Amino acid sequence: MKRIILLLLLIPLIGNSQNKNETTRNEKLDYFIALTDSLRTNLGIPGVGLVIVNDNKVIYNEGLGYSNITPKTPVTKNTLFTIGSNTKAFTGVLIAKLVANGKMKWDDPLKKYVPELDLKEDYIENNVTIADALSHATGLERNDALWKYKNISRDSLLASLKNLDFVADFRSSYVYNNLMFTVAGIAAERATGKAWESLITSEILSPLGMNDTYTYFDEFITHKNKSIGYKADGLTPEPPVITTAIAPAGAISSTPKDMSKWLLMLVNDGKHNNTSFLMPESYNYIMSPHKRISIRNKDELWYYYAGLGGFSKNGNRNIGHSGAIDGQNSKLIIRPDNGFGIVVMTNKISDYKDLIADYAQEWFIEGTVTRQYEKEYGLEAINHAYVIKTLLDAGKENDAKDYFKNIDKVKLGLHLEANINALGYIFLNEEKIEESVFLFELNTQSFPNSANAFDSLGEALLKKGDKTEAKKAYKKSLELNPNNDNARKVLKSLE
Repeated sequence: MKRIILLLLLIPLIGNSQNKNETTRNEKLDYFIALTDSLRTNLGIPGVGLVIVNDNKVIYNEGLGYSNITPKTPVTKNTLFTIGSNTKAFTGVLIAKLVANGKMKWDDPLKKYVPELDLKEDYIENNVTIADALSHATGLERNDALWKYKNISRDSLLASLKNLDFVADFRSSYVYNNLMFTVAGIAAERATGKAWESLITSEILSPLGMNDTYTYFDEFITHKNKSIGYKADGLTPEPPVITTAIAPAGAISSTPKDMSKWLLMLVNDGKHNNTSFLMPESYNYIMSPHKRISIRNKDELWYYYAGLGGFSKNGNRNIGHSGAIDGQNSKLIIRPDNGFGIVVMTNKISDYKDLIADYAQEWFIEGTVTRQYEKEYGLEAINHAYVIKTLLDAGKENDAKDYFKNIDKVKLGLHLEANINALGYIFLNEEKIEESVFLFELNTQSFPNSANAFDSLGEALLKKGDKTEAKKAYKKSLELNPNNDNARKVLKSLE
């Protein structure tokens, strides 16, 4: 893997250095924003909402790229994104506030509030607690098919749990589960007599001044400044997913401006405007390791409570969550012991968000960026493959060929070859033989020394019924790799 470390230049402190330090901070931010936007373009991300907290202050809450590519509507600090499972931390904080106010307890059984809870295992049904549900410790299978793409009620979702199996022992392992997390949200409703949506607004959004953050699906859909979610090609709109049934686990939509207030509170030990928004014991329950800890790499204490998870190493906490709803992606990282945090929201699902979060932590905390070029190139190649697939699906072979010509094949190398090869097999498995031959031929032309590219071309040509050309491809593959037993076997069968 190619790795380059960019060192932050230090300005000598001579006399009054305030202006010089300010210049350094601005230059540091400018470099990171330029890097973020460059990678956004390279990886085919239409738009990004970005929030950065550094030295316990918000230093950036703006947008890059486009919330809608037709027309080209810029992302701003007021653009609305769905944040998916980053909703869970809101539900966790809500319950922490209810616990602090004596309305619930972390170790209360869910049945205390939701007596109709019906699970296959009686012991788990009667003993599973609020904390178990919020930390994914129930062992229940995930099964998001129960709610995804279906406009069902929370009561209907609750009634369906009795049909689900347990895939791990109770409290023995982490099994991510939107359904049981939602039940914890229902418990909060029963404890207060108020809807989860109203509780989030009254207990969190209003006190923090998050006036452009929403809990209802319809509020996102009708918002005049919402981001359009896109499929993996970054070009095709993705229909939004109705999240009403699992709202406590994934329904919130928000803007960079509003998420900066949420992030700042989490970085600053639960304080808002220098007053305690979260009581210290509530904040520490969510943010610090205290039970169900797993130890990794000898000195990292890993944990997940109430919608946030991460690890503590030498007293330094690295906590966060990701969120994904079709066409929308988000990443939250909180480093409270470093006064740092970041939120990345995008309108295309991609590991770009993780890359940016990694680079931000290095740059703003350590003063260096170790570029993960192999990951960057891999993501870029994946994006190119999806764009080509969209063009071929639309019957635009010439456009696909022109697009492929403009790709930097030297830079992307094996990443591009592998992704075009994989795409060729997608078409081959769908019986779209001409498209698969087209892709494999592009690969052999661009990577003439790849035995695998010629082997794949031979397979597609054989399926097409062109034995003569298939033999040529397999012979070339065997020439490039004399150990290719598959090519030798196929050639023998064609004699």
